[in-house]
Amino acid sequence: MQVTVRFAEFEYYDINHDEDWVRFTATVDRGSYYAEVPRVSARVFRENKDKFKAKVIDYLASQVDPCEVNLEDTIH
Repeated sequence: MQVTVRFAEFEYYDINHDEDWVRFTATVDRGSYYAEVPRVSARVFRENKDKFKAKVIDYLASQVDPCEVNLEDTIH
Protein backbone atom coordinates (compact mmCIF):
# COMPACT_ATOMS: atom_id res chain seq x y z
CA MET A 1 0.00 0.00 0.00
CA GLN A 2 1.40 3.37 -1.00
CA VAL A 3 0.87 6.35 1.32
CA THR A 4 1.75 9.97 0.64
CA VAL A 5 3.12 11.83 3.68
CA ARG A 6 3.97 15.52 3.91
CA PHE A 7 6.57 16.26 6.60
CA ALA A 8 7.01 19.81 7.87
CA GLU A 9 8.40 21.67 10.85
CA PHE A 10 7.50 25.02 12.34
CA GLU A 11 9.71 26.91 14.80
CA TYR A 12 8.24 29.35 17.31
CA TYR A 13 9.00 31.09 20.59
CA ASP A 14 7.01 29.74 23.56
CA ILE A 15 6.52 32.48 26.15
CA ASN A 16 5.43 29.95 28.79
CA HIS A 17 8.75 28.12 28.62
CA ASP A 18 10.84 31.17 27.61
CA GLU A 19 12.57 29.26 24.82
CA ASP A 20 12.34 28.35 21.15
CA TRP A 21 10.32 25.25 20.28
CA VAL A 22 9.72 23.27 17.12
CA ARG A 23 6.57 21.47 16.02
CA PHE A 24 7.04 18.53 13.67
CA THR A 25 4.05 17.44 11.58
CA ALA A 26 3.38 14.60 9.21
CA THR A 27 0.16 14.97 7.23
CA VAL A 28 -1.56 12.02 5.59
CA ASP A 29 -5.02 11.65 4.05
CA ARG A 30 -6.49 10.59 7.44
CA GLY A 31 -5.06 13.49 9.50
CA SER A 32 -1.79 14.64 11.06
CA TYR A 33 0.82 13.22 13.39
CA TYR A 34 2.68 15.85 15.42
CA ALA A 35 5.26 16.41 18.15
CA GLU A 36 6.51 19.53 19.93
CA VAL A 37 9.96 19.77 21.49
CA PRO A 38 12.36 22.52 22.60
CA ARG A 39 14.77 23.78 19.94
CA VAL A 40 18.12 23.28 21.66
CA SER A 41 20.83 22.87 19.03
CA ALA A 42 21.18 21.89 15.38
CA ARG A 43 22.39 18.40 16.32
CA VAL A 44 19.46 17.74 18.68
CA PHE A 45 17.06 19.22 16.12
CA ARG A 46 18.26 16.72 13.48
CA GLU A 47 18.05 13.83 15.96
CA ASN A 48 14.49 14.77 16.95
CA LYS A 49 13.49 15.21 13.31
CA ASP A 50 14.87 11.80 12.36
CA LYS A 51 13.26 10.19 15.41
CA PHE A 52 9.90 11.77 14.55
CA LYS A 53 10.05 10.53 10.95
CA ALA A 54 10.97 7.00 12.06
CA LYS A 55 8.12 6.87 14.57
CA VAL A 56 5.59 8.15 12.03
CA ILE A 57 6.69 5.50 9.54
CA ASP A 58 6.29 2.85 12.26
CA TYR A 59 2.83 4.21 13.12
CA LEU A 60 1.81 4.10 9.46
CA ALA A 61 3.05 0.53 9.10
CA SER A 62 1.09 -0.42 12.24
CA GLN A 63 -1.99 1.50 11.01
CA VAL A 64 -2.08 3.77 14.10
CA ASP A 65 -4.55 6.64 13.65
CA PRO A 66 -3.03 10.15 13.46
CA CYS A 67 -2.07 11.38 16.92
CA GLU A 68 0.58 13.15 18.99
CA VAL A 69 3.93 11.38 18.66
CA ASN A 70 5.75 10.96 21.96
CA LEU A 71 9.46 11.71 21.70
CA GLU A 72 9.90 11.12 25.44
CA ASP A 73 13.52 10.06 25.24
CA THR A 74 14.27 13.39 23.54
CA ILE A 75 17.53 15.06 24.53
CA HIS A 76 16.89 18.50 26.07
